[in-house]
This record gives sequence, C-alpha cells and structure tokens, in this order.
Amino acid sequence: MKARVIVTKRCNRKCPGCCNNYLGLVDKVSFEDLMKYDEISITGGEPMLISERVVELIHRLRFNGYQGKIWLYTANVHRLKRYWAVEMVIDEVDGVTFTLHHSNKEDKLKSDLYDLRRLDQYLAESDRTRKHDRLYIDSRIVNQEYIDSLNYKWDVMKSLEWKENGDCPLPEGEEIVVYDLEAEG
Repeated sequence: MKARVIVTKRCNRKCPGCCNNYLGLVDKVSFEDLMKYDEISITGGEPMLISERVVELIHRLRFNGYQGKIWLYTANVHRLKRYWAVEMVIDEVDGVTFTLHHSNKEDKLKSDLYDLRRLDQYLAESDRTRKHDRLYIDSRIVNQEYIDSLNYKWDVMKSLEWKENGDCPLPEGEEIVVYDLEAEG
C-alpha cells in the first residue's frame, strides 16, 4: 500500500484549484503507522518549508528499518543551494515530483520558473542513479520549447491541464494521511 503523507499544512503558495482545499478530514497517523506502507510520498502544504524536519523523518524511517520507497512532492525549492536541508532532502529521497502551477501574478511565475531552473540544474549535476524524478507543469505556463530547454533528463515530464474545482483523485492503491511534523515538536 502507498501513502501520500501530508507533513505540514503550511504553504507559501495560493495555487488555484489546490487539492488541499477540498480534502476534508484526513486520518492522522503515528510514526509506527508509516512503517507499514510500501511507498511514502512526502507532501503538504509545502514540505520544503520544513525541510530540516523532513530530513529527520527520512533518517528516522531508514534507521528504524523502513525499506520502501520515499518520494518528495514539492513546488518550492527556493532555498536550494543556500540551505543544507533542501539539498539533503532531494538527495535522500528515491525521487522528486516537482509541480509548477499556474499563477496570475507575473512575479510569482518568474520566481517559480527560476526555482525550476535551479532544481533542473541541481539534478543535472547530481548522481541520480536509481532515482526517478518527475516534472508536472500546468499547460497554461510554458510551451514545449521551454520544456526542451531544461538540462536534466527527467524520467517523466508532462504538461498537464489542471482542474480549478479540486478534482484531484488519488491513484488506486494510495491513501492520503497526515503526519504533522510541526506538531511533533
């Protein structure tokens, strides 16, 4: 079984159609509960806002014998190359799923595209052997020429049409749970 684990509800973005606005009640789980999943996808809110806590979680999982895959779902790497925990999270997980959402604010879009360039360059310069990285871009943002200009050979690179109504079905065999790293102390 797979789990999409919300580690924080905090987010510095206000993405239109954000699935989290439509979740309703989500079961909270303990650390021990996380150990039963075959795969864990760390998400939020925005998990990179608490990247140092995410590093601790990954290390605790592995120290306690977790053998499954650990993925990172993020839309924000603005501290990449300036903060140790951001790089460490990216290096420690089995793959990154980076999502670039549409924004009506031009400065926000420029910042997001800059973040994507930094992540793309970091991945291109890193050893990604046995890693699986995915890039999802809102189809309203960039064209194929932009996608072709990226340096890294993403395993999956898709331009997607995003729903504005929160229509965000989970893949079959996956459940969404909350493990609140900030409340953990």
